[in-house]
Amino acid sequence: MNELTPKIRPIVPQSLKGNVLSQINKRKKIMKDIRNYSAIAAVVVAFIFVPIVLGNIAQDKATDFIEQSISESSDLKSLVIKYLMRNPLTYNPDVIELDSKMNEVTGEIIFDEPNVWKFENKNKWYIYDGERSYWYSKVYKDCIVRINMDTSDLGRFNAMFLKSSTILEAIQQLAKDKKANLEMQTNGDSIKLTLKYKVRSIDKSRFMMGDIFGWYNNNLINSFLTDCRQVYVFNKKNKLLKSFDISVYYNNKYLTILKSKSIEYNSNIDKEKIIEIPQNINKRFLKSPLVNMTSKQAVKYILNDLKNDSTSTLINRTLFYGANEGIDYKKLYGLDILEIGEPYKTENYEGELVPVKIKLKNGEVKSLNIAVSQNKDKNKRNWLLDGGI
Repeated sequence: MNELTPKIRPIVPQSLKGNVLSQINKRKKIMKDIRNYSAIAAVVVAFIFVPIVLGNIAQDKATDFIEQSISESSDLKSLVIKYLMRNPLTYNPDVIELDSKMNEVTGEIIFDEPNVWKFENKNKWYIYDGERSYWYSKVYKDCIVRINMDTSDLGRFNAMFLKSSTILEAIQQLAKDKKANLEMQTNGDSIKLTLKYKVRSIDKSRFMMGDIFGWYNNNLINSFLTDCRQVYVFNKKNKLLKSFDISVYYNNKYLTILKSKSIEYNSNIDKEKIIEIPQNINKRFLKSPLVNMTSKQAVKYILNDLKNDSTSTLINRTLFYGANEGIDYKKLYGLDILEIGEPYKTENYEGELVPVKIKLKNGEVKSLNIAVSQNKDKNKRNWLLDGGI
């Protein structure tokens, strides 16, 4: 055993001991710092991650609440609503003019089948008696009567009240499509939902209802993009809508464009009174000229009408043809028809496309594919102009 015992015991220099101990202490400090930094990093990550998680939870909670409100609204019998809107008295009801003052509208709806309703302000009114719709404005001499109801005359916002849950379903869709950020707050007996998202318009000072509720075209050329804020307040107990306030960011501030004054449910509405048409008003029954035609014949009729700008009136365009207001007809006035091709169908459009070649008044030659579809009436023979012009 003695032979295995080292004869010389190594002597470690004091300087080497100090260096080794110093390196060990440095390593301990580094490891401690790493642990501290890791803890700090975890806290930072938590601060970054928690709002995202909470945001998703809030979004889900809000959409769940909207679902409950839709369910509670399904049994409503009637609605009386008064609201303010920046809709000039002489404009179609789906136009919002940001430089206009707020005008009051009253809507009375009975949700029976078929439902009946009346929307009215001091310059125009819209009535549906279960069979026919009546549109009257002081701008025109006659009361225009449709045998088949067309809610497009009401404008998107008004039409959203024709069913008890439609406006809630529109809010729900915005949330599901992730087009809007939702915030939900409880205050006493009320629940407030705030939606914030971007809206587009072809005109900086004018919006259509479709722009406000997210039905805009993302590919609009030279479109105006701004922020929209919608605030809805619900009764916490019965989940029904109590009020709303909709605004857009305009001229460096949020400008209110739609605001409720009062909402009453299950009121005793006198049905005969709201569908009563004044006796001293002339009625003009509309019959579309595009009935019992082929799509090619319908397009030819429309183009022939546009050849003479004196006949291409607003009434003809929007009421006879069902055309949307986004079509610029003025550039087509005085056109010449060079060629009308054979209609064809595409996979994503239920109507038909009719290729045409026209010469504009300024001499420019254009090739277009005009889209027309058949009205959803019993006969399905009334063509409507959808676009392409």
